[in-house]
Amino acid sequence: MLSNMTSYLSKKTFRYGLHLVVIIAVLLLGSNTIDAQRPRPANYRQEHYWFLDDDNTINAASGYSTPDANQDTAIQSVSLNSKLRLRIAVVQTRNNPNQNLTVAPVLQYSTNGSNCSSGTWTTVPKSSSCGSNPICLTASTQFSDGTLTTQRFNDGHTFVGGDGVAVNGDGNAIVYANRNEHAEWEWMLNITNNATNNINYYLRIVDASQGALNDYQRCATLTTAEVSNSELLHYRWRNDDGGEVGTAQQLGTIYPDGDYSPSWQTVVPGGGYHFAAVNEGDPPNTSNYIATTNRSTEDFDLQTLTGGTSYTRVDVRINARNTGNDRIGVNLVVGGSDQSENTINLNHSFNWYTSSFTGLNMTQNQLDSLRLKLRHIRRGGTDQVQVASVEITVYGIPPGASFKQPEDTPVVDQNKNENVRVRFLVKNNSLTYSSPTSFVLHYAPRVGADCSGGDETYQPVPIQSSCSGSAVCMNVSTYVTNQEASQNISPGITDPSGSFTSGKLVEDPSNAATNQAMLPNQFTELEYVIIFTDDATSGESYCLRLSPIDVYTKTALITLSSAGGYVLNGTYVSNAFDAGAPSVFDSIEWTWSTTSPSCVTCQIRLQIQTAPDEGGIPGAWSPTWSGPEGEDGDETDYFTISTGELIHTDHNDDEWIRYRATMEGDGTDSPILEEVKINYQ
Repeated sequence: MLSNMTSYLSKKTFRYGLHLVVIIAVLLLGSNTIDAQRPRPANYRQEHYWFLDDDNTINAASGYSTPDANQDTAIQSVSLNSKLRLRIAVVQTRNNPNQNLTVAPVLQYSTNGSNCSSGTWTTVPKSSSCGSNPICLTASTQFSDGTLTTQRFNDGHTFVGGDGVAVNGDGNAIVYANRNEHAEWEWMLNITNNATNNINYYLRIVDASQGALNDYQRCATLTTAEVSNSELLHYRWRNDDGGEVGTAQQLGTIYPDGDYSPSWQTVVPGGGYHFAAVNEGDPPNTSNYIATTNRSTEDFDLQTLTGGTSYTRVDVRINARNTGNDRIGVNLVVGGSDQSENTINLNHSFNWYTSSFTGLNMTQNQLDSLRLKLRHIRRGGTDQVQVASVEITVYGIPPGASFKQPEDTPVVDQNKNENVRVRFLVKNNSLTYSSPTSFVLHYAPRVGADCSGGDETYQPVPIQSSCSGSAVCMNVSTYVTNQEASQNISPGITDPSGSFTSGKLVEDPSNAATNQAMLPNQFTELEYVIIFTDDATSGESYCLRLSPIDVYTKTALITLSSAGGYVLNGTYVSNAFDAGAPSVFDSIEWTWSTTSPSCVTCQIRLQIQTAPDEGGIPGAWSPTWSGPEGEDGDETDYFTISTGELIHTDHNDDEWIRYRATMEGDGTDSPILEEVKINYQ
């Protein structure tokens, strides 16, 4: 009996134990269905992706770059600090039409998750919290957050929605009701300067609450560009005496100097050459003029002038009248071809009339052969037109700053405390896009015979605010605006193969040409304004180059004067100042010092010119530089009292003013012009 009882209990215990195992198994299975740390059931699949340019609306952007990237195609050579869009489609794959399932999309990136299922992943941050991330969200120029998408992946699935994501972080959640429904979201991305060159970045969607999707049929992949193979090919030293190229300005006035075809009837009084009767200037002699009643055209040869690389505008002023209702047609002959004639309505008293010819691009030869035509336009019977004086004002573009030496040629005997500019030609020799780079100017005292031995220790050229103790520093220029675009000037530096892209001109307070990018086989020119200080060693040679550069074919070399390096004298012309309205210029004063109190011959003298306003630019400057004696026809008088001198009333009612400083030293020391004040009302 005891034996039977034992057997019974064993069976009961086994039976209850079996029930317990089953219950535990059910609980364990239930636990698996809500584990958020593991992939979701086979509900969602990342099925398509497409990299796009930000060049159109949310549903019309073209494929990334040129040629356009295709759907489901990885992209390469993506430059740092570039922007693009990424569209991803997620399909619901679970065959359970009675259960609504939701995806709240979050975009992630990885550098080791090539299949989108493994690896280390980071959520793409908003632009406001980008920090040091290589990929961040950014604003789009074409859509805003929440803009609804339409279907662009035509794969036979039913489209159920989606939206664009730019700065706010996550896309709108989409509810899927049936199998084979898909949604499309589109993100605006910035590949930042924190990205690594020549590396793959993978991108995927995860659900905000459930984590990774079950299936990643396609993993969006982009590869950043290789590091540029940049080469510094040439350099050239330049004087700081002009801009990159000249800017359009008035170059001078010319007059008729020959009768090319004197078809008008008479010169009053007494006959003679027609041109001689009308080249009197202003004021004219109105009792001496040319006249006609026969509808003919008077044709004059003109004087010429020099100083322009091209001549862009000509203003013809005539002093004329009529005896009835007749008019005058004014025209120019450029290179043998008539321009479009301007018609002037005259009245019965002598007055000045101006005809402007703009948009010209004359060469020096064309200016030398320029002719003027005056045509009588009859409106009455025997009415007469009369011209007492003609003058022609020429505008053009003077040359830019001059070069000190041919390309790749060192400068010797450079003075201290004198601006000098150095220009470099840099080329991108790689097969990929060169990401925007800041090229910083570096210098080093030369070691050995030249700068190519590799023994020099380079350091950045400091800006003025940190210049103390440095042999060379960046400096400001009258002619350069920091970071203005450079041009492929000619003559300048010899072009290599490839195409030119604009570079930068750099002055204080910068020592770097910023954000300079180049396509494969492109080259650029970068120019820097520097000054050697009293801390530089007289007679020393200095090497200058840019960084970062992969290959240095040339390095700029300059040697300072061994004598201490100040010129005995020089002049400086200020920028034109606009008083804003016709003004009375009262007085001028200035502050100055010397490099040493022992310089007893150091002095600064000033002269001025003024001009009326002409369409926002200076008109004709007063004909001479003058001092306190005013416009007396010579340039022998100067303002010499730095504490202040009166300006002559000859300059009243002009709007523009500029000054010229004449500076004299002893070769060892130099005067320093610190400030100029002009008082006006």
